[in-house]
Amino acid sequence: MTPIDYPRLRQQVQALWEGSDQRTVLSAGSLCVPTGWLSEEMTRALATTAAEACLALSYTAVDGYLFMVPNDQVIAPCVRKGDYEPFFAARFREVLQPGQCAIDVGANIGLHTLSLARLVGPTGTVWALEPDQASCVLLKENLRLNGLEQVRVLRQAAGSERRSVRLFHNYLNAGDHSLWENPKEPRRPQWVEEQPLDDLVLGKTPVQLLKIDTQGYEVRVLRGAKKILAQDHLHLAIEFWPHGLRQVGDSPEEFAATLRHYGFKIFGYHADRGDVRPMTAAELLVWKGLRDERFLDLWCVE
Repeated sequence: MTPIDYPRLRQQVQALWEGSDQRTVLSAGSLCVPTGWLSEEMTRALATTAAEACLALSYTAVDGYLFMVPNDQVIAPCVRKGDYEPFFAARFREVLQPGQCAIDVGANIGLHTLSLARLVGPTGTVWALEPDQASCVLLKENLRLNGLEQVRVLRQAAGSERRSVRLFHNYLNAGDHSLWENPKEPRRPQWVEEQPLDDLVLGKTPVQLLKIDTQGYEVRVLRGAKKILAQDHLHLAIEFWPHGLRQVGDSPEEFAATLRHYGFKIFGYHADRGDVRPMTAAELLVWKGLRDERFLDLWCVE
C-alpha cells in the first residue's frame, strides 16, 4: 500500500478547520486512515493484547490537529467536542514562547502535548511522559501525524525514586490509568519504570512550564522534581485530587505544603462555576472536594 502523504493530509485538516464556522470537531470523514498506513510501532501495538484498548480507534480533526483517539467513554468525547481542559489550554497560550521548554507529565495521547509543541515551535522542546503502553503509542502516532518533531516521548512514570511499579489501565476511561488499583473497575496491570523527573530532564534547558496529571501520583512527582521546582519563573499546571492522593498513601497536606514551600501563587479553576479564584495552600485543605472524589485544576505561578 502506498504510504500516506502526511503533509497533504495535514493541509486538508487545516483547510477544513479554517472553513468551519464553529469551534467544534470536524468529521474525520474522508480523512480516515487505513490500518496499513499506520507506523510500524502502531501496527505492532494493535496486534498485541497489551494494547487492546487501541483496537477501536477513530481519527478526529480538532483545532487544526489530526488526532487518533481511542473509543472510550471519556477522552474521545472530550476530544471530539474540542473542550478538553480549556482553562489550562488558555494559560499555556499565555506563557509559552518559541524556543522554550515544557514538560508534560501524564501526556496521555497528546491532548496538551500537541499544542505545547506548537507553542514552543521547532526551536523549543517538549518532554512528554506517558507510562501506559497503549496511550504512549497513540501519543507518538499523533505527533507523527501532525509533523511535530520537537517532542521527546518517554514511556516512563515520573516519581520519587527509581523502581518498577504497576500501572493499571482503565478500559472505560483512557484518561484514568493509575498507579493504584481500583477493584470496582476493570483494569489491566502492566509494569512500568518510575524515575525522578530531575534525573530525566534536568540540565537540558530551563523549564518554563511543568504540567502534572497523574491520577493521584502528583506528590510523588513533585518529590522527584525538586531542582526543577526551584527554577525561577516556573509555571505549574497540576491536578489536585485528594481521593487519588490518599489511594497511593500520600496526603492533601503534603501536596499543599509542597506548593507553599516553593512559594507558588495558586489559582484554582472551579469547573462547576466556570470561574478562577486565587487560593492559598491553607484553603486547599478546607476545599469541599476533600470530602468526596472531586478534583481541582490548579495554575501555580512562582
